[in-house]
Amino acid sequence: EIDANNAVVAFKIRNYMLDENGNIPELVDAFEYSSGKLIAKFNSSNVKRGDFVGVVSSEYVKVGHGGKIHYSHHVVWAIFFGPVPKDAEIDHINGKKSDNRIENLRAVTKTENARNRKRPSNNTSGEIGVKVRKSGSFSVVVGGNWVGTFKSFPEAQAARRTASIDAGYHVNHGRS
Repeated sequence: EIDANNAVVAFKIRNYMLDENGNIPELVDAFEYSSGKLIAKFNSSNVKRGDFVGVVSSEYVKVGHGGKIHYSHHVVWAIFFGPVPKDAEIDHINGKKSDNRIENLRAVTKTENARNRKRPSNNTSGEIGVKVRKSGSFSVVVGGNWVGTFKSFPEAQAARRTASIDAGYHVNHGRS
């Protein structure tokens, strides 16, 4: 996993990678993919060809190129499939925002991406969509739809997971 402690090199935006003709290469031509990481194909003042590039910011790996900052997962997607479609987002299937292996990425709608999110930090029951009631029972709501009230937490969990899959949520939705 990429992080700032394992000597990942960050591009400085003002220092462009240049090809042999002195031109800024296209984004997908500037990087090579290797197991979820990006490698510079050209030298710049602070990056040598062959260096792993990227810096973790807000849990995402980002790279600089052509005076702009790009999410690494978008660059990886573009290397394999072309530009990210305008109506799509690139989802990290396992929820790890720095895991940019192509097999962990998928193009989805905003709604689909929201159906594969982590359990919110303010969740008190331990299961997304399950609320502990004052009576000690558990109520379940999925996608704004009432599923039911259950006497035990395991029953509520099972009902939430079944209802989530039936409603088109990813199996990872609500992970910790």
